[in-house]
This record gives sequence, C-alpha cells and structure tokens, in this order.
Amino acid sequence: MARVALLAICCFVLAVRGERGAGFARQAKADGGRAWWKPWTWRRPPSGCPPDRVCVFGEPLADLAAMQFNLTDIPLLPTNRWVMDAAGVLSREFALELHENITDFADGSKMGAFLLTVPHVPEHFGSLRNFARTALREWVGANGTRRHERAVLVVLVEGDRRVELSVGSKLKRKYKDAAVRKMARRATQLLKEGKHERAVGGAFAQLEELDAKESGVLGSLRGLLMPIVLGVLMMYFMYTKQSARGGGMDAYGRQSGGGMGMGGMGMGGMGMDEMQHMMGGMPSAEGLGAYEGMGGMGGMGGMGNVSAPGKEGRQLLNPKIYRAPPSLLGFVCSATVARPAGKMACRWGTETSVGRCHALWMNYSNCITSEDKPSECIAFRDDYFECLHGNRQTMRENMMFAERQRRIAAGLPVPTTMTEDMVSGKLPARLTL
Repeated sequence: MARVALLAICCFVLAVRGERGAGFARQAKADGGRAWWKPWTWRRPPSGCPPDRVCVFGEPLADLAAMQFNLTDIPLLPTNRWVMDAAGVLSREFALELHENITDFADGSKMGAFLLTVPHVPEHFGSLRNFARTALREWVGANGTRRHERAVLVVLVEGDRRVELSVGSKLKRKYKDAAVRKMARRATQLLKEGKHERAVGGAFAQLEELDAKESGVLGSLRGLLMPIVLGVLMMYFMYTKQSARGGGMDAYGRQSGGGMGMGGMGMGGMGMDEMQHMMGGMPSAEGLGAYEGMGGMGGMGGMGNVSAPGKEGRQLLNPKIYRAPPSLLGFVCSATVARPAGKMACRWGTETSVGRCHALWMNYSNCITSEDKPSECIAFRDDYFECLHGNRQTMRENMMFAERQRRIAAGLPVPTTMTEDMVSGKLPARLTL
C-alpha cells in the first residue's frame, strides 16, 4: 500500500511539473514571447551603479561590452551568471528578468542554460556553430564532463543577425537536432526584424516547452517503454520455443510436455506385464522403452503433467498437428538406417506418424496420472494401440524407400516395385514404433 501511495505522489509531482512548464510556453505563444517571464523578486539587488549609466548586476553595460576577450576570443562568463551581453543589445530590466527566470528553469530541470551575445564571430572559428560549441566548452568544461552534458547555450550575433544553439550530449536526447534548428530559425527571423529581446525570450520559451513535454507523466514513462517491450518479446519467444518442444506450462505454472521420459513411469502400481501390453501388446524385447529392450529409457513419451493433480492440470495434445521431437526422430532413424540419405528419408516419412503416436502416449500418461479413475483413460490407450499398429507398416514402407535410394546412389539395379522381402531382417527386432 505504501508503494502505491508513493507512486501516486510521484506521478502527481511529475504531472504538475509538466503542466507548469507547458503553462509558461502557452503564455509565451499568446503574448508573442515577451510575457513568458513570470514576475520576479530581487535576489541580489544591484548597487554602485552610476545614475547616468545602464548597469547589469551593478556593473556598467559599456564595460561589459568592451571587456577583454580570452585567448579563444570568447568572453569570460562571470561567476554564478547565466547571461553575458557582450554586444550590449539587452535592456537592464530584460537582462535581470531573464536571469531570474533562467535560474528557476535551471533549478527545476537540473540543467544549465546560458545566453551569450557578441558583436561578431571571429573569422578563425569558421562558422557560428563552431563558435557556439567552443564557447560552451569554455564556460562549462570539456566534452564528457557532467556540466557540459547537461548544458545549453544560446548565442546571438548582432552583426550577422543570427542565433545559434549548442546543446550538451545528454540533452540531445531531449532536444533533437531538428527541434534545435527550428528554434534557431525562429529566433533568427525575429532578430532580423530588430526584435532582440523577443528572439532571446522565444528561444528560452521553446526550450522550457520541450522540457515540459519530456518532464510530464508520459515523458517519465517513456524511458520504461523499451524495457517493457523487450521483456514482452522475450517472454513471447520463450513461450513459442517451449510450445515447439511439445510442452508448456500447466495450471500451476510448472513445466510439462514432451521429452524422453523414464521407462516404467510408476503408473499407479502397474506390473511389468501391464506395462508391456501398454507399450504395444508385444513381448518386452520388442517394446520401445521396455526395460530389457532399451535399457529403461521410455522412448515414446514425456511425463507431461504427472505432478498436476485433478483434471484442471491435464494438458492434451492434438495428434493431428503434433510433430515428433527432433531428439526422438533422430533416435528412431539412426537405429534403423545407417546412410545419410536413408536417414533423411526416414525423418521425412516418419515425422508425422511418430509424432502422432508420441502425442497419444503423452495424453494417455497425463490421463492415467491425473484421473482418480484410470478406467476413464481407456480411449487414449486404444488410440495409442491403433497408432502403433499403423506405424509398423509405415516403417516398413519407409525402409523400402530408403533401400531404393541406397541402390540408386550405389548404381545398383532398382526393381520397378520394391517388395517387403528386400528389407526383411533390416528392421531391428527390438524396435517397434
């Protein structure tokens, strides 16, 4: 119960956070970008500004515009500030208000957002994009550092009337390249119209709008979508693979299905005579899976749902669509045919018939171990006996086909009609399907 309550609280906080960011973005669109900044209060009131000068945080604006450049011709960012108006194109009120709101935005999104205005871009940078990337590294650190991965820089060039955005590596998952290019084009258009403050404000408004979309409830759950899909696919493939093996999960979530069961199987105290009759009504030397014949290996059946009590634990197989397990087919064909061509013919000819008998045997074993009255399983047993009888003839026909293929491969004469006496004695006496 406590976990459910905690999850509900987290979802509510994420939803409120996303709605807050979306509200600022809607207000920006309605008011043309200028009303995006909410009312602010002074955190560090400016002081020491001459009455005849325009100051930003207590420093004259002209001094900021004429400040010395470092070795890379990029203005140095003052400590604990988000805005560097080296071109002197922003008003005092706008710069203060922008700084205040960027601070709130950075605190809520756990990222750093910066603004740099310059009169021009030095020629040795080659392009505005290269200049923006270099400036971001100079301000927050090299690529790969934590500050650089979660930082975004907006660069405004007064001389070229262009705007460029540089985004850290981790934020690129949120701010796609196409969205960043679109922001830059919108801000550049406003800048060419002489609306510097609207261009800057619109860029940060769109940044917050995208962050609000990713920070809502759906944005938070989006990261869990891929693991959930992979988990579902893995479970599906495991289920289909298990079904192909002739088994599955019973009503109690336990393994069931085909395989090479153990001879004897302990079916309700049945004696050896009953077991031999059940395996085909033949002496123990001829029964596939009898103790003397195959060393105790139960060839024709897995245990199925033998551990599941009651009728609800029974899982019946459809003999018409069931195919023999590859391990069982390989065992039967390797015991009857030596040549590779003959093995292929054996596998092709006996897959359906052996699989049908195998399914009937599994149904009978499931019934005899889960029913209170074994007499109700007689129908399954009779079907199994009928399948065994038909497969004896099928195996001989397959053996004749394999002998024909062997003679063709060896260049021996092949009679028009293969007779059963041509393969007499080649069918092992201890193997009966």
